[in-house]
Amino acid sequence: MSSISNLLHTVQHFLTVDIWRLHSKQLTPLKAALLTKLRIILLAIRGFSEDKCQLRASALTFYSLLSIVPVFAMAFGIAKGFGFERTLRSKIYELFSGQQQVIEQVISFSDSLLENTRGGLIAGVGILVLFWTVIKLLGNIEISLNEIWGVKKHRSLGRKFADYLSIMLICPILVVLSSSLTVLVSSSLLTLLSEYTSLSLITPALTFALSFTPVAVLLVAFSFMYFFMPNTKVRPWAALLGGTAAAIGYHLTQWAYITFQVGIGHYGAVYGSFAALPLFLLWLQLSWLIVLFGAEVSYASQNVHTYEYEPDARGMNRTTRNLIALQFTHTAVHSFLHETPFPSAQHLSETQGVPIRLTSEILHELTQAGVLLETTDSSENTVRYAPAKNIDSLTIARTISLLEDSGGATFPLTPLGVTTPLKNSLENFRISLEKSPDNLPLSAILLEEPQR
Repeated sequence: MSSISNLLHTVQHFLTVDIWRLHSKQLTPLKAALLTKLRIILLAIRGFSEDKCQLRASALTFYSLLSIVPVFAMAFGIAKGFGFERTLRSKIYELFSGQQQVIEQVISFSDSLLENTRGGLIAGVGILVLFWTVIKLLGNIEISLNEIWGVKKHRSLGRKFADYLSIMLICPILVVLSSSLTVLVSSSLLTLLSEYTSLSLITPALTFALSFTPVAVLLVAFSFMYFFMPNTKVRPWAALLGGTAAAIGYHLTQWAYITFQVGIGHYGAVYGSFAALPLFLLWLQLSWLIVLFGAEVSYASQNVHTYEYEPDARGMNRTTRNLIALQFTHTAVHSFLHETPFPSAQHLSETQGVPIRLTSEILHELTQAGVLLETTDSSENTVRYAPAKNIDSLTIARTISLLEDSGGATFPLTPLGVTTPLKNSLENFRISLEKSPDNLPLSAILLEEPQR
């Protein structure tokens, strides 16, 4: 029994600690690839738990329930303006297969909402409420994805309005276009196969491939969400990997939900005409869990290489955090001196081997302390970090002092007999550090290649 316990302990220790201490560059390409894939899976599973994704899915389910009618009303209003309302309606029934009873009620309510927002002051207020509800839902999705990506700063109100309005206008059109394109491609292929009998051998294969069209549509939708919604730069391949995981998971869940939908009669006896509601809530909760897990996969795949030795970084002391903060500030200062692009969080994480979340935390501390400031590279839409002070004044001691002084200083400390002497000693100690010959400006410290 003890041998089994020891084996389980060894496996657990390997999966939680030792696997992150392996240096992938020292392994063969095949072993390195397998190690990376395993790390992505472990990182996604761990992140799903640490980021409280179950709680976030519950919150998103609640917001979805509140905003589903306004969202549908907005989509149908846009679709009606372009003349493809019927196509959008059929596509929604397809996407929400197994939820026909609830969707019929939602569409009925959304039609009533559109009718009531026509003309007059009440209509104007109704449209504003409509926009606010949709923006609130999208804002909560962004907050959840930002938490997964370790992003502390969310979109500004102006950017939210512009970006979310674009989503509201474009998404209904894309849904209809994807549906129309699917029908067009399917009918064209079937016509081609019927005309050329020599191609009859591949008909089953093509029919099988076309059956995955709904998964492809979901893949594109989820990938777009993971690429666009977080307030950070997400690489397309990482968004695509997360979108693939979410699309497959969603499709399998949908299939299982429809196939194994048992106990409806029991719910009907208990809830009557509301029998579909608890099942719909369950389906919404599962859907958001899948969406958030896909986001974890997207994050893990992009940042897995920065997590080597990450367990050792979790209990990092203040001295090491200060050293990393000085390195980040030093990089920004020398970028200013050499007129090169200021570093981004991703660049600092990759070049200095610091996990991306720890990088984001320390950069947030530096910006809050007024050591660095955020700038946006408009050409790449990337947040970069520049010195916020005169670079000649950014010495080692002053940088650390700014970090330590960040935050409120008006705590009502109970005065003791030693308070004043200790305070004076701390101040004198700080002055001594500033006068030390080792307190060099960061601009005067030569840039060296990072030790690997």
